[in-house]
Amino acid sequence: MNSFLASLLFAVCLLVSSHAFMAIRHPQHHFGVQFSTIEDQSPSCFSSVPKLNEIDLMAIENAAELCMHSDKAIRDTCDMEQYDALVYRLQAQRAMMLDQVEYIDDLLNRMQGNSAMMMDDFSAMMMMDEN
Repeated sequence: MNSFLASLLFAVCLLVSSHAFMAIRHPQHHFGVQFSTIEDQSPSCFSSVPKLNEIDLMAIENAAELCMHSDKAIRDTCDMEQYDALVYRLQAQRAMMLDQVEYIDDLLNRMQGNSAMMMDDFSAMMMMDEN
């Protein structure tokens, strides 16, 4: 139980010390729990939800872990609205992360496809310099 309280206190301290806040929004609810955000430019079905920074995402992950805790007394501190908001927020973050991974994969594929063309251009420039 002491480790639970220590981790909860640590998460609260991190949130309080960040000083930049953004409300969690759920399609049907608005919650007072607030987190700082990082702007995300990638398109997503959750485009109205801001991308969280790593510390705030960890706080949400910890809250989700508490909602699924093996101790019923701890698990019961999470009501259905909080549970739904956590699920929605984690789904939104996952969608944004997948969008980012797809974008990076696309860039890598295009760069690897262009590497042969760039090598040909470089070889042509080297031959011109030799003449």
